[in-house]
Amino acid sequence: MKSLKAALGLLLFYLAGCSAMQTAIEFSDLELVANTRRPVFLRDTASRNLFLTVDCPVQEWASLPSSLAQELANKGYNIVTSRDEANVIMAVQIRSGEIEKHSARAVQGRRDATASTSALAGGGLGYLVSNGDPVTSIAAGLSGLVVGGVADVTINSWVYMGILEVNGDVLVVERLTGAKGDWWNPTNNAAKETETAVTVRAKQASLKWDEVATPIGNKLEAQLASVLPAKK
Repeated sequence: MKSLKAALGLLLFYLAGCSAMQTAIEFSDLELVANTRRPVFLRDTASRNLFLTVDCPVQEWASLPSSLAQELANKGYNIVTSRDEANVIMAVQIRSGEIEKHSARAVQGRRDATASTSALAGGGLGYLVSNGDPVTSIAAGLSGLVVGGVADVTINSWVYMGILEVNGDVLVVERLTGAKGDWWNPTNNAAKETETAVTVRAKQASLKWDEVATPIGNKLEAQLASVLPAKK
């Protein structure tokens, strides 16, 4: 009898939250997708002196400016500390959004059979409460219609699909041959500007910021480093 009750309890739990369980299993691994809006082409293949500025308000990514500078140095750029010394300026501004939470039921594209599940859960709860007495089971099952619905909502609220999108606006300014002075000033017509952006989209069941901040930051860094072509 005890084993039957335990099995029935587990079955009811599963039926009441099947969307939650399916979502938790299907999206248990962190999915990261990154892309760049448009590529950046440099006219002068000899342009190696790079002035990098990064505006990143995310505390967990405080090291992004220095690590990105190292990645670009590995690609052949000479990182300089003054615009006057530079042939190329790369300005980055990071914008991080809030985690979007989508219900497990919405993720699965269907409604769980809440009414029928509630009825079954109600009957099952009635059986468990009544200790197998059929008359008491029926009475408890009616009240279980309500209880089952509450259980369904509660279980499915434990698991959600978390989606976080991080954007980095990028401006690349290349000094034209022979340009002097404040060549980066658009009014001087002494530079070529390219605006682009990178996006990193993270998706995981019950996504939590403190668990994904590092991998997202690493992905963002790699995508930003890919904006400029490698120097040979």
